[in-house]
Parts: sequence; structure tokens; C-alpha cells
Amino acid sequence: MKNTPGYEGMAEAAPIIFDLITPSGNDEAWTLWKFNEDNLAWVLIYLDGLKTNLKMLKVSHIPAY
Repeated sequence: MKNTPGYEGMAEAAPIIFDLITPSGNDEAWTLWKFNEDNLAWVLIYLDGLKTNLKMLKVSHIPAY
């Protein structure tokens, strides 16, 4: 996205919007941290929020006619 004109800001904000930053800062541990089998209810909540955020981003970039 950061190479697409008009989407540079969105690319910069994506890690925060999609909650891709782990507390440890270790990108490889993100899936273990986010999809821990002890927190399956939170996994569903996270995925629902991710779906909502994607829809909001999609709507915010639909050209007005």
C-alpha cells in the first residue's frame, strides 16, 4: 500500500489499526500472542474487530461520484 499514491498514510497506520504490534515487538510471535488457544473468545472478538476495521477502510476509500 505504501507504494500506491493516496494510500501512504493508511499503510503507515495499518499496524495500529489491525493491532499487528506485539507487546514484545517480536513479529514472529504475533500469531501465538493473538491466537492463543487459551483465549479463543478473544480470537473471535479480534477477528470481528478486524472485519469492522477493514470495512471502514474500504468505505473511506470509495471514490465519490
